[in-house]
Amino acid sequence: MRVDRLANRRKVLSLDNMSNSFLTYRQSMCLKLGGFVAVLSIVVYIVYYFYLPASMPPGGGTMLGLLYGAVATAAIMVLMAYSVRKRSYRSRLGTLQGWLSAHCYIGLLTLLWVPLHSGFRFSTNVHTLAYVLLVLVALSGLLGAYLFAVKPRQFVQYGAEIVYPGDVVDRDNIDSQMNRTMQQIETLSQGKPQVFQQLCKRGAFPFSRSPYVT
Repeated sequence: MRVDRLANRRKVLSLDNMSNSFLTYRQSMCLKLGGFVAVLSIVVYIVYYFYLPASMPPGGGTMLGLLYGAVATAAIMVLMAYSVRKRSYRSRLGTLQGWLSAHCYIGLLTLLWVPLHSGFRFSTNVHTLAYVLLVLVALSGLLGAYLFAVKPRQFVQYGAEIVYPGDVVDRDNIDSQMNRTMQQIETLSQGKPQVFQQLCKRGAFPFSRSPYVT
């Protein structure tokens, strides 16, 4: 049967893969590359300022400091580009999973490149404030990654996720999938105020008359 053939083509995705795949994308390629770049950046900084004759102490006005500043600026532009890419549903410029993985590790590298640019000189000025805000944004991203890795495990009790691999859509089974989603929503709304339960029920079928909505 067609339904059976489509079911056999479905990929069985474990919860760990769903929550951690963006961190270990392509065998942790971004993690390994990011670690290599971080070590290389630190080694170049040490060699340039402490083993080569330099006319200026470490800082943003040196050639190396300007280079780190340019790299950090480019990295921030790439981080901002992720916001555009994740809303470009028809884009073929890399996978969204790969973009998210790179986004995480480039964000961490930026926290290193900025101090390398300034020679680790901070004071009470607008530059330090900008870096503090950058750190706060990065910490919020780390918190989001942590929640993305932890929260899915806590929702296992409410049922499995509806997953259609690639462009395979089992239209014959969509009704049962939607009914299962409705049951999950009802389970999650248990014990909540009646108004909240009604909103959940209406939100599941906003454009149709659902038998669940009274």
